[in-house]
Amino acid sequence: MQKFLPTFIAVCLSTTVMANTDWQKIEADARGQTVYFNAWGGGENINAYIDWAAVQAKKKYGVTVKHVKVTDTSDVIKRIKTEVAAGRTTNGSVDLLWVNGEKL
Repeated sequence: MQKFLPTFIAVCLSTTVMANTDWQKIEADARGQTVYFNAWGGGENINAYIDWAAVQAKKKYGVTVKHVKVTDTSDVIKRIKTEVAAGRTTNGSVDLLWVNGEKL
């Protein structure tokens, strides 16, 4: 076990360094981008939270978050499926989709 520990620690540290490097690239690539966040728009408290989170994303990462208010998630899923069926697998109209609901 003692021989394994230094190797394990080295792997963990190198993985952390690689993850940090990847995250730095993601942050750099994201700066200046706009993200369209499709989410239910029917609750004042939820809308306020999304507005707050959008301000934080802009301050910290330089990313603009646009809340696309949704009344029926299935409409958004249909839109995604239609775009994929038409061959549009990049630069679609939906960047993020909030999905939640009743537990089954």
